[in-house]
Amino acid sequence: MAFTIEEIEKAFTSKNNRFNLYSFEFEVIRVTPNYRTVCDYLTGKTTTLGFIKTDHANYSFRPLVNLLGDIESFNQNDALIFDVIKEPTLTPFLIDPLYGWIDLKIIESKTESAFNAGLSLLKQFGISNQDIFFRLLEAMRRTTPYEEAIPDSPVDRYLLNAIKSASKLVFSKNSSWNFYFLKLIEIARPEYEEEYFYIALQNGLIHIPTFISYLQGKYRSTILDFILNQEKHVDCTTIKFRYALELYELNKIEYSYLLV
Repeated sequence: MAFTIEEIEKAFTSKNNRFNLYSFEFEVIRVTPNYRTVCDYLTGKTTTLGFIKTDHANYSFRPLVNLLGDIESFNQNDALIFDVIKEPTLTPFLIDPLYGWIDLKIIESKTESAFNAGLSLLKQFGISNQDIFFRLLEAMRRTTPYEEAIPDSPVDRYLLNAIKSASKLVFSKNSSWNFYFLKLIEIARPEYEEEYFYIALQNGLIHIPTFISYLQGKYRSTILDFILNQEKHVDCTTIKFRYALELYELNKIEYSYLLV
C-alpha cells in the first residue's frame, strides 16, 4: 500500500490543506533536489529514502503532514510519512508542522481515545508533560473565544486536572498571560486568580471594556485598586493612566474622579 502521485501533489497544492503557508510554488517544489526521492518512496517505487540532500527547499515538504490519516489508527501509508519526517536531514524542517498537526487533532478530539492517542504521539517524539501542557494551553488560547465558557472537552479536562494537581502555581511579572488560562484558574485554582490577573494589569494587557463587566464585575475592584494605589506598582504610571482614561470613556460621570 502506498500513495499515488496525485495524492502527494494534492497535499502540496490544495488551498484547503494546512501547513501550506511556507510552501514554495509547486512547480518550484517539483525540481527541488529531494522531491523525486521522497515521491518515489511514498509511492512505493523505492523501499528506502536513500540519500537526502541538505537543502533550504526542504521546508517545502511541510505539507506532507496533510497526508496523515486517523490519529487513532495509523496505517502503512502513515508509517511512510513518519519515515520521511524522521529522516535526519528532513526532521528539522518537518517536526514543527507534525507537532502542529498533532496539536490540532488533540484540540479537535471529541473522545478520550482520540485525545490520548495524540498525547501518546507527542510523548513518543520526546515532548515532556510540562511542554505538552503549555503547547495545549497556547493552542486553546488561539481557538477559544474569550466570551465563551470552558467547554467540557478532553483537552479542557486534561488542562484543568493538571492545574488542580499542581502543588502550587508560580507567576512572575514576565509570565506569559492569556485569558483562557485565567478561566482555567478560576475553575481549578481560584486562590490564584487575582495574582494571575495582576500580571496582565502590570503589563498593560487588560482590555478595560471587557474586564470591567466580566463575570458581573468580578475584577472591577482589583482594577480600581491598581489604578488608585499610589504606593504599589509605581513603575506602571502610564499603564494606570491608560486604564483610567478607558474607564472614563466608558462612563464619564462614574469614573471622572480617576482623572482628577
